[in-house]
Order: sequence, then C-alpha cells, then structure tokens
Amino acid sequence: MDYLLITFFLSSILDNLTTTIVMVSLIRKLVTDKETKLFFASMIVIAANAGGAWTPIGDVTTTMLWIGGKITSLNIMKTLLIPSLICMITPLLFLTFIKKNALVSKEQESVAANGKASAHGKIMLFLGVGALVSVPIFKTFTHMPPYTGILLGLGLLWIVSELINPEKDEVLRKHYTVAGALSRVDVPSVLFFLEFY
Repeated sequence: MDYLLITFFLSSILDNLTTTIVMVSLIRKLVTDKETKLFFASMIVIAANAGGAWTPIGDVTTTMLWIGGKITSLNIMKTLLIPSLICMITPLLFLTFIKKNALVSKEQESVAANGKASAHGKIMLFLGVGALVSVPIFKTFTHMPPYTGILLGLGLLWIVSELINPEKDEVLRKHYTVAGALSRVDVPSVLFFLEFY
C-alpha cells in the first residue's frame, strides 16, 4: 500500500491526471495479473483525486485560485489535509477488506520479481519532486510568478540529467535527458496554463 501514499503525495505536487498516468504505468510493469492491475488502478485514481485537493498546485482549480491570490498555500493545506486523507482512506479500507487475501500474495510476488530502481532514477525522481515542491516556496520568497520557479527547477534538472550517465552514448543518453522528455511534452496543455500567467 506504499504506492497509495506515494500517489497521494505525488498528486499534491503534480496534477491528478499526470500522477494517475505515472502510477498506473508503474503498476502495469510491477503487477502481472489483469484483475489485480485493474484493482490497483482504481485505488490509484481514488488516491490521486484525494491527494490533489489539499495543496495549491495539486489541482487546476486551486492552482488558478492560488495564482489569482484568492487562497494562500498554508491555509488551504491546513484546512484540507485531514479531509483529503479521509476521502482517500475510507473507500480504500472498504476495497482492501473486500480483496485483501487475493491481492497480498500477488502483489508480493510481482514486486519481488522486479529489481530495485537505479540510483540515477532515484536522484532524478527526488530532484524533480523537490523542484515541484519548491515552487510555492519560491513564489512566497521572491514574489515572482510560479512559472519562473518551475523554469528554474527545470534548468537544474536539465543540468543534472546531462551530467548523469556520461558513459552512455548520445542516442541512449538523450532518452533520459530533459531535452528528450521535453520532446514528448503536450505543448497545447502547457500553453493553456501559461495564458493564465
């Protein structure tokens, strides 16, 4: 059930849809049984929706309210953290009691079959999450628009991704760099959000 807490907190710093896509993609690689995959995917959707509600950058609506100065980061986090946790835990407890026996052994087998994540992957994950989490802090201290903090974090990620794995050839390394990731970005969605700044 660790993946549900990861989903909950990842959704609070990313949007719900992105978190759901990332976590479902991860579950697809970790779990082999189709019924178990569907069950975990439904739990991920619940956790992502609950997690996106309690921070100013976890949901489109709260992001727009935060940028417009209608809400403050600390107030929304204090007010909505406990209700968001309750919204996640209540249905998940119900679902867990229904399927618990059938899923525990399958989940353990699937996770054991997969190796540990590489150190470089962990560095990029923590650096990326740290860059996203620092955006409200950056806005609070500098009073600059949030996208400048995002661009600063992206720049740091870009530098680290270029320096990491220098032994790989250019073609293999490009897939793991920020430049490679940016080539797969949904540009219309980015432009939609930038027009609010």
